[in-house]
Amino acid sequence: MKPGDLLRAGDLEGSARLARTLLATRSANADAQHALGVEALSRGAFREALDWLEQSVVGDPANAWYWCNLAHARMQASPAHAADAAGAIKASQRALSLKPDYAQARYNLGCGLLASNRYEDASAEFRSLVQRFPENADYVCALADSRRGLGLWREAARYYRQALELDADHVRAESNLGALLAGFGESEQARSCCLRAVAKAPHSWQAHHLLGRCHYQLEAFDEAMDAFANAFELNPDFADLNIDIARLWQENGDLAEAATWYQRALTFAQDDPTARAGLASILLDQGHSTAALSVLADIVETHAGNADVLRVHAQCLWSEGDADAAIAQLRVAQAAQPNNASLFALSGQILASAGKVEAAHAEYTAALELNPRCASALSGLASSKRGSLDAERATAMLELLERPRLRDGARAMLHSGLAYYHDGRKEWRIAAEHMASANACQWRHREKRGQVYEPEAFARRCARLREVFDANHFSRVDGLGDDSALPAFIVGMPRSGTTLTEQILARHPQVHGIGERNFAALSMNSLRTQAKTAESGDDEELAALDRIPLVDERTIRSIAPRYRSQLHALASVQGKPQACRVVDKMPDNYNLVGWIATLFPNARIIHCRRDLRDVALSCWMTQFGKISWASRWSDLLHRIGEYQVLMQHWRGVLPGRFIEVDYEAMVSDQESESRRLIDWLGLPWDPICLEHYAGEGLVRTASITQVRQPIYTRSVARWEHYLPYIPELGAINPGRS
Repeated sequence: MKPGDLLRAGDLEGSARLARTLLATRSANADAQHALGVEALSRGAFREALDWLEQSVVGDPANAWYWCNLAHARMQASPAHAADAAGAIKASQRALSLKPDYAQARYNLGCGLLASNRYEDASAEFRSLVQRFPENADYVCALADSRRGLGLWREAARYYRQALELDADHVRAESNLGALLAGFGESEQARSCCLRAVAKAPHSWQAHHLLGRCHYQLEAFDEAMDAFANAFELNPDFADLNIDIARLWQENGDLAEAATWYQRALTFAQDDPTARAGLASILLDQGHSTAALSVLADIVETHAGNADVLRVHAQCLWSEGDADAAIAQLRVAQAAQPNNASLFALSGQILASAGKVEAAHAEYTAALELNPRCASALSGLASSKRGSLDAERATAMLELLERPRLRDGARAMLHSGLAYYHDGRKEWRIAAEHMASANACQWRHREKRGQVYEPEAFARRCARLREVFDANHFSRVDGLGDDSALPAFIVGMPRSGTTLTEQILARHPQVHGIGERNFAALSMNSLRTQAKTAESGDDEELAALDRIPLVDERTIRSIAPRYRSQLHALASVQGKPQACRVVDKMPDNYNLVGWIATLFPNARIIHCRRDLRDVALSCWMTQFGKISWASRWSDLLHRIGEYQVLMQHWRGVLPGRFIEVDYEAMVSDQESESRRLIDWLGLPWDPICLEHYAGEGLVRTASITQVRQPIYTRSVARWEHYLPYIPELGAINPGRS
């Protein structure tokens, strides 16, 4: 009797005892080493199992069974080592070279390919197994996994259902089917599948993990965290689980906690591309797109087919202003996941921002051919085409809104798109109703994530800005700033004409527009790295403001040159190194006019103004990505009030330091106002500035479609159409500041 004989009979303990006895008298016995490796695998002692199994294939390299189990061991991960998918593939291939019809070796090969994101190759292996063994639920489920990896989600769902027909207790098929159904918006079925999987296998961390993913898809974040916590108690060392926990924290706006979990995932899978892409996405959320690109640099090539990496890389490139490179990355992602509609919707959004509206429409259409219920594509198409949208598309949006479990984020996008559609058709009442619904959904979407506007906190910040940036401050810092005239700033409320102003300026050969950058805020917040005062407490923004009275020439001269070098670098990278003015059009920099004037006393600042009733209406009708105060009228009116007070303060303490441009005046007499702008920058007039709509620069704002056409007047006094349906407009002082 040999250890291998006992193994085949299912006697693990007996085979291990015999193996130890044999090895005590004989140092090299491949059969015994193999038996101890399998027994260690059963205990979860993966490092020990690998050691024994590696020795067994050295002792008997012609034994396919040994190579097959070595492949299985190489696929396991623990705190001590990461899974070795490449090694598993090699071991499986060796086993198959010795025994071509070895089903378990082919299954292991497919699993290794799947773990390596080689979904097409994995599909081929699993499909051959299903053809040979059509009643094997594990093989059918694995085929579903590989089809899901290819983005063929409907096909994958069919295979998961087939696996469950073969084995009603198949936990992985039930859980994965639930996760897919959640993605399809089939909420109740999804939840039922995942809950059944947990009931079938309450001690399966995988079942709890996938239940968490289902809850996450359905935006039930508390339930998702509970499920992830249950999975974590059972298996804390699985990288993908740690990544999903990180994503949940990131979704809820706690970026520091999210980064901790991504880093934890990397302790178990050092080169995990999804975890690294997650860290890059956090930097992107914080406005550090250049740093995010650095994080991605070493994995973009090595994981060229990973859609997570490609998506984040594309978004970083987009943020840096390189639309062509961003689209190129998305093309690779689309090739890897040809049925992923969201990738086509994202490319549509990027193309629209680059002024390629027809190409954007084609991308949105491609997304809808893949998934007729893709809310982002429907909304993008409707917002762009407005009244010219096909009536069938508008009907499809209305039908989709009838789905009772549609998520708030998707519902907000659809209502917003329909608002623009009816606005284009001059159906003001219907447009207002859809926008009210969109904002209610947007508010719920943000509230779940803890991303609501805090008016009291903003009021405190504005009051502190007025305190620290007073006349005495500017007398104290006079002559300390960087004397460069390179920086130029466009400030004002969103939707006040800031994008149009930038596009006019950026057409000038000596001016480069860099879009909305948070460089000013980041530079001031760098002050908070010093000790916080008791007054500021845990408020990091107030902590930075508390340092303003201590700012001296050394501080300014350490911050301003870095800021200026960022502007130079962007202008060079984006093809305009000769620019002598670089324009940042972050509207919210109206908060930081005092800080900008401290750093760069020669900077040109332009304040864009517009009838505040039109500003309010336009903000209310826009689904902003990161602005939390435009969904509710009380918040919007509060923000406008604080803005008015702050701008009046800057006029008092910085007389003559900025000019003010009225949107209505620009629309009425573009050439005169454009000449005034160019003169303020100290540059010679160039008539090309009148062709702002022909610019090739990116527009990453809600003004995309407007700035890609000649100036029009329909947005002047637009509020009058909506006053009968939005009474809050009547309470706004029409003044511009």
